[in-house]
Amino acid sequence: MRAPSPVPRSVGFGCPLPPAANSTSYAALRTDSALYVEYEDGELGFYDLSRDAEALTNVAPSLPAATRERWHDVPRANKEGRGAQACWDAQRLTP
Repeated sequence: MRAPSPVPRSVGFGCPLPPAANSTSYAALRTDSALYVEYEDGELGFYDLSRDAEALTNVAPSLPAATRERWHDVPRANKEGRGAQACWDAQRLTP
């Protein structure tokens, strides 16, 4: 059994975190089976943790457009969320 990840399910989005002096250059979403990363420059990272536990192979270029959009919806909802309920709901979205 894998130990729980110390990384929260979503990191670096607008809702849960206050603005920092040194803002991140990426936003990430981690589930038990995948890691999704959106960089400020538009680059995407997607790692299938069920096959690549060390997250060494970025398979984002091979993802179907619908899959990329589904994963992007989660950070978008977190970034655009305004108010406690919107942020609460966004944190519970799953790709």
